[in-house]
Amino acid sequence: MADNNSSTVNKAIDIIEVFLQRDGEIALTDVARLTNCDISTVYRLVSTLKKRKFLYQAHRNGKYTLGLKMIDFSLAVRRNLRFIDLAYLYLGKINTAFSAAVNLAILDVDKSLMVEEAAISSKGASCSNLKPKRLSLYATACGKVLLAHMSEGDKKVFFENNVLKAFTAKTITNINSLENELARVRKTGVAYDFEEYKMGLVAIAVPVFNQHAELIAAASILLTEKNSDKESIKQYTLAMKKCGEDLSRAISELK
Repeated sequence: MADNNSSTVNKAIDIIEVFLQRDGEIALTDVARLTNCDISTVYRLVSTLKKRKFLYQAHRNGKYTLGLKMIDFSLAVRRNLRFIDLAYLYLGKINTAFSAAVNLAILDVDKSLMVEEAAISSKGASCSNLKPKRLSLYATACGKVLLAHMSEGDKKVFFENNVLKAFTAKTITNINSLENELARVRKTGVAYDFEEYKMGLVAIAVPVFNQHAELIAAASILLTEKNSDKESIKQYTLAMKKCGEDLSRAISELK
């Protein structure tokens, strides 16, 4: 009985994850296909999720989207991760000063998860273009910050479980070269992504610490290759390092 209950819960979570990973409305048949479940099981679980307001069904076409109950989860997460709201204030200043997109990412197992963004940009780069919101650790600026501050044991596990595939011709795919890069990131307090994840996209990221000097997030600014000359990179780097330091100080003062 316990196994059956566990299986049912897992299937329900699989269904919710389908909606978390995709935008827009999804038909019941597509949910069944994407979760590899029979249509009758999916219909029963979706009906329950709809009744509990985790899903919403559009009357015009019968398709489903995430329901309002999911907002409660989002608000609960923000209450427990109070630094996200602070980060928005500090990153918003960078966004306003430079008209460049900025974001905040946290570690999610072996990916960086974007949890905040200010995507208004006149620099041609936008956080909203980076989908999914879980991105590579080794090929992005925020990811490098998160990876650089892992314990040696956790980094070893990461390298054992992840293949360093190339996203572009500039992606670092050699472990020794990446280790050298991560050592530099940890020493200098700044990480760069010069078209390593996506051609034409440049990012600069800095660490964010809590009151115990523990890394809790990484903050970055996004630029285009044409707007990232040497002098501009220097200017953005200084601004981001100050932003990271100020944000970390503000977080340490949270009650």
